[in-house]
Amino acid sequence: MRIVAAIRTHQWGEAEERLRAQLQPIFGDDLCVVFHNRPADVVPPIPVVDLTNDWLLSHALRVLRDYGWRCGDYFFYALRRARPGYTHYWLIEPDVFFAGNAADFFARAGTIEADLAGVRLERLDANHRFAREMGGLVPWKAVFALTRVSARAVDALMALRQTYCARAIVPRYFANDETFCYSHMMVDP
Repeated sequence: MRIVAAIRTHQWGEAEERLRAQLQPIFGDDLCVVFHNRPADVVPPIPVVDLTNDWLLSHALRVLRDYGWRCGDYFFYALRRARPGYTHYWLIEPDVFFAGNAADFFARAGTIEADLAGVRLERLDANHRFAREMGGLVPWKAVFALTRVSARAVDALMALRQTYCARAIVPRYFANDETFCYSHMMVDP
């Protein structure tokens, strides 16, 4: 497995720096940040993949007012395009805190061969607002702040999300990252 990890954020502050300090000894040059609409004066100390409204539009992805919060899967798509040589991609948000040995955690997680790995996978109520427009799929969710996806799953999910984005869905009911990704992957062999 060739794995890259990315911090998902819209700012660079104390929490992002703490996470970088925990992850850089583990991932080295395979650590970056995927930044949602980064201000020009923000220059993190690790490589940056910029996710902008223009990038979304050029990749047939819908720009929602809150996509930086709601559509974490967009970060995987941008990361995969910017760093195509990997087999697996980690998305880690700054509110994730490793109280134990983070290197042990990632070593153990590296033995999981699943295309999608996450925390607390469970069914979601079909009447939940993010599940209403899922086209009849059984809705699933997990904690998206710490998620690993294989390259082939990122590619499959991006194509599915582009099709989904072309539908006339009221923004309030537009599926969030965890509902979209886990619901689709649970039916994909």
